[in-house]
Amino acid sequence: MNQALSWLDNATLSGNPTILDAGCGTGVATRALAQRGYRVFGIDASYGMILKANSVCNADGITNVQFIHGDVQSLPLQDSSVDAIVCLGVITYFKSEEKALQELSRVLKPEGTLILSILNKAHLTYYLDLPRFINNRFKKTLGSRSSSPQNAQSKESFTIRSYFIPNTLKSLQRKGFTVNEYKTVPLGLLTFFDRDLPPKRLNAKITLFLEKFSKIPLVGSFGGMCLFKATKKK
Repeated sequence: MNQALSWLDNATLSGNPTILDAGCGTGVATRALAQRGYRVFGIDASYGMILKANSVCNADGITNVQFIHGDVQSLPLQDSSVDAIVCLGVITYFKSEEKALQELSRVLKPEGTLILSILNKAHLTYYLDLPRFINNRFKKTLGSRSSSPQNAQSKESFTIRSYFIPNTLKSLQRKGFTVNEYKTVPLGLLTFFDRDLPPKRLNAKITLFLEKFSKIPLVGSFGGMCLFKATKKK
């Protein structure tokens, strides 16, 4: 969220810009956007989240926010109606990112800013934990052979998805975006059998050391989450 806010602070948003927090959750980012003086729409598919987000902003006396119960894959907004979109931690819950990206492109004004996050499939700590990696691959293979098409489709809807960065870049380009910048966030602690490797202090020192090389493309592409800053083409 801090990286997204930093990008927005440095973006050129003229007039009285309107920001969409797509998949606003409990409204933490929505509140931060509103406190910067933007007019903000917060949309989430969970009505419970909308109530919590509304409560968060009401407690601070924020009035320049409107929360809407709705689906990011079918946004209840007009075409080209917002100046910027923040969509954090949302795409990972969809069966496909294509429909959501199409909707985000539709409601964003030409030359508007999109800030999007994905879970990175090339997360370094995931591949270094070989037992977990092999176990997950075995479960997926076994599940695809034993499940009926109907059950597989049902399970698929609730799968948390991760994406390779090059694939997401191509998806954004197909939907009419130019990616200006992207960045991965910290690598995370090394694990073994999905548990933190002891001792934790040494573990943290190792990952912090690796993060010093994050500006090198090969190392920087291995963070757990990737954020993209993109502009919608005219």
